[in-house]
Amino acid sequence: MSDSKNDGSGRPAGSPLTGVSGMRKESSVCQRANYTEARGIMGEAESRFVGAEPGDEGTADRLLFPGLERGEVAVLFGPGASGKSFFILQAMAATATFRLSYIRHDAPGEPVWSDTLGLDVRTRAKCLYISAEDRVQHIGRRFQAIEARLFGWEAVTHRRPDGSLHTAMPPSHPWYPGYLKDIKENLIVCPFRGLRLPFTGENGGGALAEALSEMIGRHRFEAVVFDPLVKFHELDEYSSLRMSNLMSQMEWIADRTGAAIVLVHRTAGNGYGSGDSRRAAGGASAIIDNVGFAANLRWMSEDEFENSEISLPEDIPVAASQESTRKSYVCFNVVKQNHGRVPEPAWFFRGSGGVLVPGVRVAGRAATRRGVRVL
Repeated sequence: MSDSKNDGSGRPAGSPLTGVSGMRKESSVCQRANYTEARGIMGEAESRFVGAEPGDEGTADRLLFPGLERGEVAVLFGPGASGKSFFILQAMAATATFRLSYIRHDAPGEPVWSDTLGLDVRTRAKCLYISAEDRVQHIGRRFQAIEARLFGWEAVTHRRPDGSLHTAMPPSHPWYPGYLKDIKENLIVCPFRGLRLPFTGENGGGALAEALSEMIGRHRFEAVVFDPLVKFHELDEYSSLRMSNLMSQMEWIADRTGAAIVLVHRTAGNGYGSGDSRRAAGGASAIIDNVGFAANLRWMSEDEFENSEISLPEDIPVAASQESTRKSYVCFNVVKQNHGRVPEPAWFFRGSGGVLVPGVRVAGRAATRRGVRVL
């Protein structure tokens, strides 16, 4: 006689059929839970139903870059030292001071907008720059270079009583007080170097995303930059699932706050040549696939440098143009834009202090030796 126990169903305890039955019950419970969760999501979707109405294209925001709107997530990627942080700070300065015009130093009496990149920013907004890589002193020096370009100043260096050197711009320009007021009020820098702010890549919000959204809403930021992305998570960037979830988390923050979220990212290779492709971005393709706007900032390739005719703006010193290398020229190229027309690539020259100077024209490949001429 068998000594195995009976569970009252006529089958011995431990029978494989008992395990199967348990699994079926557990599966049924999971299905009910998933169904309940799905109904909740669908209920949330229904609450967002709106009637389709034609929009006014002329009123679309242009935050930081042409085509970037509030509530969107964008990626700016490029190799290290290509000027990504400078580009972002110049774009943010233009957005923070949009209403302010200044008198160009090379054209007295001509008012123009404070856009040192020439990207046609059309909206004034309050910006937050979260830097996990640079010290506040480094960021300050970048702003000095931007101001020097904007107002045509030369930096003045003097020695403090304690022996340290201090470099500052002479605040003598009539438009400088208004510019400085707007910068202080509308462009907030948050140095995060040495601190930890790891996103978990949870699907949806998460505690960190909740807290960050509350902070963005409390201060009414309309554009938020994370520089660089890799410092804000501890996930495998080559995992499509992890990166999709991370981008969903960023979208959740953008949707909840209405702010434009910009992620500064790296490239996968050497930063030129194939850099015009969205696949040049480092990590999984899900990073670019799951955002509405992506742009690349790349160096000029060796072939372009050797075989192109390059025209520089007339305010670039001849000596600087003659001493230039291929890394003195960078190209801003939008590789993905879900809203509106993709603009043409724009070339920039790395000017004094590293500031990006627009107006560079690169002709098609020439049969003659490369030449740099001043317009």
